[in-house]
Amino acid sequence: GVLVQVYPTDSEDYLPADLQLLLLSESGVTLREVTARRADVCLQLKFSGEQGEKFSIKLALEEANVIEDFVI
Repeated sequence: GVLVQVYPTDSEDYLPADLQLLLLSESGVTLREVTARRADVCLQLKFSGEQGEKFSIKLALEEANVIEDFVI
């Protein structure tokens, strides 16, 4: 299993409201998505996959986004 967690920076107590954490397939299709609410201290996605499987994690807030690619 894979567990992806997002926490606020040291200078912040909470995640920004509407911050999105997305699990993307190798082809870029959104498989799962969670969105921070006001006063959330953590976002997480838990999923399973097979060895060698590729996926991406995307963090998005308003117009800004970051995508990182991974292999199990």
